[in-house]
Amino acid sequence: MHATVHTRTQQFLQDTQSRSIPAQAAASLPLNIDRNAISEMKAAEEGGAFDYSPNGTNSKQPKEVPVNWCGTMPPSEGNLVDLSEQTAPKSDLPPPKRKSSLDEFDLEIEGITLDDNIDTSDVNIDDDLSE
Repeated sequence: MHATVHTRTQQFLQDTQSRSIPAQAAASLPLNIDRNAISEMKAAEEGGAFDYSPNGTNSKQPKEVPVNWCGTMPPSEGNLVDLSEQTAPKSDLPPPKRKSSLDEFDLEIEGITLDDNIDTSDVNIDDDLSE
């Protein structure tokens, strides 16, 4: 039983859509309206890049990498960093002594100069309280 051209073309398109292409190649790709999927499939068959498989998988295509639910590929084990092997270098010096927050506050207060000549003529506390 020989598969129809449409079935073979559909499998070819599924196989080609599952492969990723670099972004820089996007400008050189033809628009979908300008493509002829059947002629592309036939050219791929003649070139040996595509073989129809009745069970729906192309034997020349590598096995699919599992994809997470959000569409990203899981990290490979080789890219992970084992943090248990990394230890912080031990220092013989004691940690630097920090000033207490009270000392820092005292320094800030010393730098403040208060002006005793504040003009309060335009302030009426009674009006503010009655509102």
